[in-house]
Amino acid sequence: MKQKPVNRCAAELISLIEQLVGLQETLHGIIGEKLDAMRRCDTEAMMSAAQREGEIASKVSAMDELRKQTVAELCTTL
Repeated sequence: MKQKPVNRCAAELISLIEQLVGLQETLHGIIGEKLDAMRRCDTEAMMSAAQREGEIASKVSAMDELRKQTVAELCTTL
C-alpha cells in the first residue's frame, strides 16, 4: 500500500476535524431546539428534532471513523 505524504494526511485530518466541529455545533443547536420543544410539550417538534439529531449523530460517527483511520495513517507515515 502506497503511503500518502505527511502533509496530505495532516490536511485531511484538519479538514475532518473542522467538519466534525461544524457537525457538533449543529448537533448542539438541534439539542437546544429539542429541549425548547420539551418545555413547550410540543411532541411534533420533539420528534422532528430527535430525527435530525439522529441523522447528525450518524454523520458524526461515520466521520469519526474516518478521523481514526486518518490518524492511524498519519502515524504510520511518520
